[in-house]
Amino acid sequence: MLNTPFLTALDSRAAVKGSRDPLGVQPIWTRLGREVIGNLTTVTTSLADFVVMMLGHYFAEEVGGSSKLSTFLKWEQICGYARALAPRADGVFVSFRGTDRVRARLAESRKVTVSADAEAQILGDQKTYGLWGLYTAASRASGLIEGDPGGLSDASRDLVERVYLPRLASVAGHGAKALVARLARSEFVLDTSGRDGPLLEVVAELLLGSRTAEERTFFDARLVRGELADVSARQSVLATLLEETLHESDWRLSPRSVRALADHAARRADGEALATRLERLRTCELLLAPSVALFEHVLGCDGRSPDEVSTQLHDHWGTGLRSTLDAD
Repeated sequence: MLNTPFLTALDSRAAVKGSRDPLGVQPIWTRLGREVIGNLTTVTTSLADFVVMMLGHYFAEEVGGSSKLSTFLKWEQICGYARALAPRADGVFVSFRGTDRVRARLAESRKVTVSADAEAQILGDQKTYGLWGLYTAASRASGLIEGDPGGLSDASRDLVERVYLPRLASVAGHGAKALVARLARSEFVLDTSGRDGPLLEVVAELLLGSRTAEERTFFDARLVRGELADVSARQSVLATLLEETLHESDWRLSPRSVRALADHAARRADGEALATRLERLRTCELLLAPSVALFEHVLGCDGRSPDEVSTQLHDHWGTGLRSTLDAD
């Protein structure tokens, strides 16, 4: 028997996982969440961004050659300037990836350079933190793009050519050939308040305007219901149940609302599998949410005694957690 204490190396599984997810809960959520939503991620929340993605791939394929990524980045920049300048009927500005740089450049000049070079990019690393990096996996899982490297699926190309290109024709020529020609250049100047104003207005309308019936049908099947995902049957039921809550102005996602969704699913002939997985998510949330909140709070308690922190937590939380957590 050893009489001298010693320290072993920290088990890598117990180490802090980084500032973005210190407790490592994201993999747990991903595993459980993928059982009910098979195509989307926590950052793919904008339908407009999916439209940018589809058109970006279309134009990249039209330009051809080895410049697919650079063409996509330039198109994303054009969309950023169009979104920043678009008037909003409700007066509410909706931010997008690259908002800060786009607005800063427009404040300096209404003529901006569009290029894949770092100086013109609308994010510090537009490839990684823009739509190319964040929306590709979800777009592939949803059937908007296919293959590796990704190219537009036949269904997406059909939508682009029948719905979007005709609306671009008045400012970009038939088949958007004039726009494709500009995107083929290594760089060009976008005159946002001059000759390119009409183009940006049409682009903004494509991204922010009302959706046609054909668009709604297309995106409902591929994004909302995930018809190509492995869990499409469960996801479709979940979409239907969530649609029934849209009239509830105070509805929010919480353990209580998830339980209600699970109860409603269980009463459906096709909802038992979804109900089981929603209950798993709810149970997991009851443990993970307090754990993350506690960890973040303790990070700001440097210099305070454990007893002091414990007393404050007890006063704030009371005994409520005992009804949801098995402390033993």
